[in-house]
Amino acid sequence: MAVKKARMRELNAKFRVARINDRVETRLVQEEIAGVRGEIDRLQTDRAVIAQRLEQDVRSSLHQAGFSYANIALSQDAAEASARNLELVTDLYQRGAADIIQLVDAQNQALGAALAAANALYDFLIDALRVQRASGAFSLEGSEEVRDDFIKRLDAFAAVQKRESRTASPPIEPTRTNPREHN
Repeated sequence: MAVKKARMRELNAKFRVARINDRVETRLVQEEIAGVRGEIDRLQTDRAVIAQRLEQDVRSSLHQAGFSYANIALSQDAAEASARNLELVTDLYQRGAADIIQLVDAQNQALGAALAAANALYDFLIDALRVQRASGAFSLEGSEEVRDDFIKRLDAFAAVQKRESRTASPPIEPTRTNPREHN
């Protein structure tokens, strides 16, 4: 009987130790689960922030590309106007009605406008590449139809932006006062 009691005490002690170990392991597992849940929440938040940044990059690059596309026509118009002005000033110079400074100035203006027109086209191409980079889709290797479709969509976007900017009310500027007047 003494052996049975000793054996029972030994089994009870082992059982208590096993229960304590189970409780400790349960707490450790629960803490680990809580840590994993926190990590999942952090990763989901990071993912949402990255998605938001990507969307912002795509939108801003689209806006910039739309503006630079519209700038192509404007800079070409300016180049044509400068070329016509150069013709007029050259004609006036040949007749003796304009001096050399006016002629050189007209030449500089025509050259600057022609360079601006060429740069406007390259700026648009750079902005178009930025749009493609931001969206993760490169169509340079695509067919001409794909490129034309992209240009048409970009042109439509620029037209919408132009209409919206016309209908938007002008910003109200604060009145500027001279601080010395208040003295």
